[in-house]
Amino acid sequence: MASLRPLSSLRTGLKAAPGVATVGRRHAGGGGGFNAPTGWIFGERPPPPGQRRKKENWERLFHWGMITPLVLLVAWKQLGPDTSMEPWARKEAEKRMSERGDLPKYTPTKENIVSYEEWDRREASRLSSQGKGGEGAH
Repeated sequence: MASLRPLSSLRTGLKAAPGVATVGRRHAGGGGGFNAPTGWIFGERPPPPGQRRKKENWERLFHWGMITPLVLLVAWKQLGPDTSMEPWARKEAEKRMSERGDLPKYTPTKENIVSYEEWDRREASRLSSQGKGGEGAH
């Protein structure tokens, strides 16, 4: 029967395959240094008066690459076709009602056209008849 070697001896005897990195002991703490706050945004000092800040190479590409698709998306959503169900349902209902011959038509009459004062007076009398008070009960 073969002798069993302790597990620790197996661990130390193994070598990593070529091209495979071995994982060393890790410690908490994050490593690296600490950048103390300087009070300047992104750690950049403002340029002297009368001079402009020199943009980095990636900034123009970033702005065009972010703003242009956003503007195109908003324009596409606003100017694109209406894909909601309501316009289709309204047209379908009007078509079916006209086929049956009972399409309602609004014809303004003198009774339908009232001034704001007349409307308020009618509302106040309606509310008082329902027992909800008159003026100021809104």
